[in-house]
Amino acid sequence: MTTRQQNTVPTAVQRYFDAVLAGSADALAQCFVLNGVVIDVDRRIVGRRAIRDWAEREVIGGRYSIIEVEPRRDGVSVLLMFAPPGPDSEPFRARYQLDLEGDRILNAELQYA
Repeated sequence: MTTRQQNTVPTAVQRYFDAVLAGSADALAQCFVLNGVVIDVDRRIVGRRAIRDWAEREVIGGRYSIIEVEPRRDGVSVLLMFAPPGPDSEPFRARYQLDLEGDRILNAELQYA
């Protein structure tokens, strides 16, 4: 992982990316509060169980490279390149807006950049 401002990556967000690298949908889901929300472009995924299932299908096995991390009032904004799982997947730029609650992610809005 590369980032311009490594020290600005909150622990919960680092755990999210570590879970992707480790291939653990369970660990990724545990980064969220119990009723956490992921908005994946236009799909709303609510709760750890649903987030875990989404991650297993669409995130785990993918690869990412962080381009930029910017602190926000209640969280962080991350610009990255992501290659979804699968041999024919094409990498794309994405912006993740992550709202935090304590040491967990409350909301994650994932959009193409």
